[in-house]
Amino acid sequence: MLAVQEEKRLAWLLSVAQHKLVDYYRQAGRRQHVPLETMTDLLEAEAGLAPEAVALRRERHADLHAAIQALPASQREVVQLRFGRGLRCAEIATVLGKREGTVSILLWRALAFLRTRYWTHQEGSDRDAIR
Repeated sequence: MLAVQEEKRLAWLLSVAQHKLVDYYRQAGRRQHVPLETMTDLLEAEAGLAPEAVALRRERHADLHAAIQALPASQREVVQLRFGRGLRCAEIATVLGKREGTVSILLWRALAFLRTRYWTHQEGSDRDAIR
């Protein structure tokens, strides 16, 4: 009887720890941490570019942000953990409490969606430029 209660407590404790870890990575993914030196270098690099190039770069970033926001929440979270935090699929699976294969599929589908959206947008831009 005592062993069953200890197992339940341990399972509960592991569940709480896993949820806290997921919460941490979700919140960390929302906050953007960029070293000051990186921003300084980026701003200096942009200052050397033509205004048109800066505008195009900002437009591409806005398009990418919009495409990522269009992903389902589970895919968006996997993309943020993979590319924003640099975690591997096995690590993401541990954080999210999913199987590694499930995470791989979510990541593959997200990248396929982003790729399709990018090429569709590019083809639309090419058509607009021709007109």
